[in-house]
Amino acid sequence: MKQFKNILVATDFSQDSRAALDEAVLMAEKFKAKVYVLHAVDKIQAYGPDYFPSMEEIESVKSRLLSEARKKLEREVKRVNGKRGVAIIPDLRYGRAYDEILHEESEKNIDLLVMGTHAKNTLWQKLSRHLSDKLARQSICDTLIVRHSSE
Repeated sequence: MKQFKNILVATDFSQDSRAALDEAVLMAEKFKAKVYVLHAVDKIQAYGPDYFPSMEEIESVKSRLLSEARKKLEREVKRVNGKRGVAIIPDLRYGRAYDEILHEESEKNIDLLVMGTHAKNTLWQKLSRHLSDKLARQSICDTLIVRHSSE
């Protein structure tokens, strides 16, 4: 059986992401691994057809988004921290989620990427590939996609 030492959970704070984090903690206990919990705040689009915000406005919004995300990340880590004696390390990044997750994988020497899937309820969701689908194809490590069960 393969040994995992560094597990990365990519979270968007959804129920699927919570289920992924719970699963990662169970696996980390079994393998005595570290769990890195990553949330990436998407970069702000600095332009629109009729609107060009100032740099001050962009920085203000960026600061607020990062602050809110940091609080959510801390709550998620606190929810599972201390359970089963697993080391849980939060990380917050600013950028395109896909790129930031792949950077985190290589920087932290990740053995396993765990993330939630998302229900494909709308036509657009059924036609488009979700981030988890793209990462499962491009990740440099093993990938586990976890679906939240409502049971």
